[in-house]
Amino acid sequence: MTPEEEKEVAYSCQVLQEMGFGMTREMVGATVVDYLTTIGRDNPFNGQPGFKWWKGFQERFPQLVDRKAQHLHSSEGNTLAYGTTTLLCKASTASSGCSKT
Repeated sequence: MTPEEEKEVAYSCQVLQEMGFGMTREMVGATVVDYLTTIGRDNPFNGQPGFKWWKGFQERFPQLVDRKAQHLHSSEGNTLAYGTTTLLCKASTASSGCSKT
């Protein structure tokens, strides 16, 4: 992934964390794969990113913590209906990584 793509994923994960979603290593990995699929890029990983990538990602973006989800009020939980891809697109920076290139 390019540094810009990682920044967009990190920002999106941070927004999801602030909304109460727990961003475990597995969830971040799934978000990466979903993001790459959304922008039409081949997945450079063998499935999801591995532990070594995760450790580097945590070093580059220390504001993200590996944690479980918090309990949400039912109205907050309705955000799930939008799906991760939609949340990623809404949370992405002005460069908008959501359009296929």
